[in-house]
Amino acid sequence: MTDKSHDPDNFDWLDSIINEETDKRVKNESPQKKDQTSDDSDNHWFDSIIDAAVEKRTKENERILHKLKEKENQNK
Repeated sequence: MTDKSHDPDNFDWLDSIINEETDKRVKNESPQKKDQTSDDSDNHWFDSIIDAAVEKRTKENERILHKLKEKENQNK
Protein backbone atom coordinates (compact mmCIF):
# COMPACT_ATOMS: atom_id res chain seq x y z
CA MET A 1 0.00 0.00 0.00
CA THR A 2 1.28 3.48 -0.80
CA ASP A 3 1.26 6.38 1.60
CA LYS A 4 -0.95 9.12 0.13
CA SER A 5 0.96 11.85 1.98
CA HIS A 6 3.87 11.28 -0.41
CA ASP A 7 1.72 11.27 -3.53
CA PRO A 8 2.53 14.46 -5.48
CA ASP A 9 -1.00 14.50 -6.91
CA ASN A 10 -2.68 14.34 -3.49
CA PHE A 11 -3.84 17.75 -2.30
CA ASP A 12 -5.97 16.62 0.66
CA TRP A 13 -3.74 18.68 2.96
CA LEU A 14 -4.56 21.83 0.99
CA ASP A 15 -8.28 21.04 0.97
CA SER A 16 -8.10 20.61 4.74
CA ILE A 17 -6.43 24.00 5.23
CA ILE A 18 -8.87 25.74 2.88
CA ASN A 19 -11.90 24.17 4.59
CA GLU A 20 -10.61 25.10 8.05
CA GLU A 21 -9.93 28.72 7.11
CA THR A 22 -13.24 28.97 5.23
CA ASP A 23 -15.10 27.68 8.30
CA LYS A 24 -13.41 30.32 10.46
CA ARG A 25 -14.22 33.16 8.08
CA VAL A 26 -17.82 32.06 7.52
CA LYS A 27 -18.26 32.03 11.29
CA ASN A 28 -16.47 35.42 11.52
CA GLU A 29 -13.73 33.98 13.70
CA SER A 30 -10.94 35.41 11.57
CA PRO A 31 -10.54 38.58 9.55
CA GLN A 32 -12.49 38.92 6.33
CA LYS A 33 -10.90 40.07 3.11
CA LYS A 34 -7.63 41.87 3.55
CA ASP A 35 -6.86 45.04 1.63
CA GLN A 36 -6.22 43.66 -1.84
CA THR A 37 -4.06 46.68 -2.73
CA SER A 38 -1.40 45.95 -0.13
CA ASP A 39 1.51 43.86 -1.34
CA ASP A 40 2.81 43.06 2.15
CA SER A 41 1.21 39.62 2.14
CA ASP A 42 3.01 36.69 0.55
CA ASN A 43 -0.28 34.81 0.82
CA HIS A 44 -2.30 36.98 -1.56
CA TRP A 45 -3.07 33.94 -3.74
CA PHE A 46 -4.19 31.95 -0.70
CA ASP A 47 -6.40 34.79 0.54
CA SER A 48 -8.02 34.93 -2.90
CA ILE A 49 -8.78 31.21 -2.77
CA ILE A 50 -10.22 31.52 0.75
CA ASP A 51 -12.27 34.58 -0.20
CA ALA A 52 -13.79 32.66 -3.12
CA ALA A 53 -14.50 29.65 -0.89
CA VAL A 54 -16.15 31.88 1.72
CA GLU A 55 -18.31 33.52 -0.94
CA LYS A 56 -19.33 30.14 -2.34
CA ARG A 57 -20.15 28.73 1.10
CA THR A 58 -22.09 31.86 2.08
CA LYS A 59 -24.20 31.67 -1.09
CA GLU A 60 -24.83 27.96 -0.49
CA ASN A 61 -25.86 28.65 3.12
CA GLU A 62 -28.25 31.39 1.95
CA ARG A 63 -29.74 29.03 -0.65
CA ILE A 64 -30.30 26.32 1.97
CA LEU A 65 -31.82 28.81 4.40
CA HIS A 66 -34.18 30.07 1.69
CA LYS A 67 -35.30 26.52 0.90
CA LEU A 68 -35.88 25.80 4.60
CA LYS A 69 -37.99 28.95 4.95
CA GLU A 70 -40.04 27.98 1.88
CA LYS A 71 -40.60 24.52 3.30
CA GLU A 72 -41.59 25.98 6.67
CA ASN A 73 -44.10 28.31 4.99
CA GLN A 74 -45.60 25.38 3.07
CA ASN A 75 -46.08 23.44 6.30
CA LYS A 76 -48.09 26.24 7.93
